[in-house]
Parts: sequence; structure tokens; C-alpha cells
Amino acid sequence: MNDESQNIADLREALEFSRYVGICNAIEALRTTMPPELAKEVLDRAADTFDQWDRSQILLALARHLPDALFTEALELAARQNDPDIGNRDHVLVALASRFSDGYLPLILDVARRTEGPDERVVALTRLLPLMPSILPEAVATANLPAVHAATRAWAFGKFVLQDASLAAEALAAIAANPVETERASMLTAVLGSLDDQHIPAVSAILATVPTATFREPLLKALKARFPDVIWFP
Repeated sequence: MNDESQNIADLREALEFSRYVGICNAIEALRTTMPPELAKEVLDRAADTFDQWDRSQILLALARHLPDALFTEALELAARQNDPDIGNRDHVLVALASRFSDGYLPLILDVARRTEGPDERVVALTRLLPLMPSILPEAVATANLPAVHAATRAWAFGKFVLQDASLAAEALAAIAANPVETERASMLTAVLGSLDDQHIPAVSAILATVPTATFREPLLKALKARFPDVIWFP
């Protein structure tokens, strides 16, 4: 039995005994396309799995093997992932969007738009943004909703500015308003490539709020590399 046949055999065995970790590992090991009938069997098993984490892991592993005929069923399962902590709905939607062609993207986007909770909806739209750049205005508007938590808004704008550098000032304002002090340094570091000299005062203001040397020192190193002519005060 060759390696690929063994992987298929391992997958069938994992399905038989409902071992979700084994199912995922066997799928990940596959180098060729899964037979459509086996993909259907895996999808059915995901549908029968009560635990949302387990279901999401199966869907994430399975996404690249899904035939077009199973798209609707897989998307319906993704829509059922309603636990914001373990459901991984946003990641499953990205996996589906990465697998299927542009004609399927509006259906995936519709599920993201119907995500309950403003923070969760922002996350879903933001994660889809690299695959659907045209939704940037919608994602920005959603992130600016008053009900969205400041930490979520800061995270989202850190992603937005990588798509459109003209949003740099808004991104810096969102990072500065993030109540999670320990996140400000990493968020600021991530957007430095989208900043220019006009943003130095805002950057300095954020630097002053980074709480400890553990977080401040890597940020200072990044700032000196990005703006070598500026004297930064630790």
C-alpha cells in the first residue's frame, strides 16, 4: 500500500471510530484530491458532530478537498458555527473563500454579514478582506459602529491599513484607544510599514503608553529601523 492509499485508509478508520483528531490529521496528510464520495462522508460526519470546535477543525481540514457540489452544504455548516470563542466561523469562511472561485464569494460574504454580534461580524469581514478587497469600505464602517469594542476596532484597523495606507491616522487612533495596554506595541509594530513622517507624533504618543520594557524594547527597535533619523525616548 502506498502512502496515499494509507492516508485514505487512515481517514476511513478515523471516520469509523469518530476520531476527529485522526480525521483532521489524515486529511492534512493527503497530497492529492480526496474522492468526492469520501469528502461527502467527512462532511456528513462534521454535520453530526455536536462540538463546534471539532466541527470547525474538520471543516478547515476538508475545505481544500471539497467539490463544487458540496459547497452549499459546507457553507450551511459554517453558518451554524455561532460560538465566537470556539466556533471558528470566520476561519472556516476564509477557508471556503480560498477554495472556491469568485462566483461563490457573494454567498460566503452574505454569511459573514449575518454573523451575530458586531465584534464577531467585524472579525469575519476583516479576515475575508484579503480575498475580497472591495469590501474594505463596508468593513471600515462596521468596525466604526459604536457597539464594537475598542480592542476589536484596533485589531481591525491594523489590518485595514495594510490594504489602504490612507487609513493610517484612523488606525493609529484606534490603537491608541485600545484598552488592552499590552497589545498596543505589537499592533503599532505591525502597521509601521504603512506610516510616514507625518504620523510620528501619534506614534510617540502611543509609545508613551506602552506599559513595560518587555513590550517597549522590541517596539523601540522597530521604530529605530523604520524612522532612523528620529530620537525615540524609551
